[in-house]
Amino acid sequence: MKRISKLVLPVLGLMMLMLTTTVASAQSNSNDFIISVNKAGQNIKLNCVRGCAWTDLEFNQTNKSAQSVDQYGIVGANAASNAVDKNLTDFQFTVAIDNKEFVLNGLKGTSWKTLRFKDSEMINKDGVLPKD
Repeated sequence: MKRISKLVLPVLGLMMLMLTTTVASAQSNSNDFIISVNKAGQNIKLNCVRGCAWTDLEFNQTNKSAQSVDQYGIVGANAASNAVDKNLTDFQFTVAIDNKEFVLNGLKGTSWKTLRFKDSEMINKDGVLPKD
């Protein structure tokens, strides 16, 4: 009987650790943003699926300057967000088109510094999401 209890306790402990890690991972992922980046004619179109106060943003990049975006929408490049909403992800990046290629620069809340891609993509704090 003691032999069984010596085996059960470590197994239960391991199961509890795995469950805690899984829950923590799910909670951290639920606070992530997911945004699609597309081109609509001469405009850049963003659609936030999760982690933003906005759903759709569209802007023209006629002067080739990058547009800064955060969880609340279009902002100035040096804008600092004072409001904190625990239901939103705290992030900021710039987006532009250079030589028919999207160029995104992570400013806050991203693990990437720069992303470059030609076609429409879905992004999050870690970079470009794999296509299904």
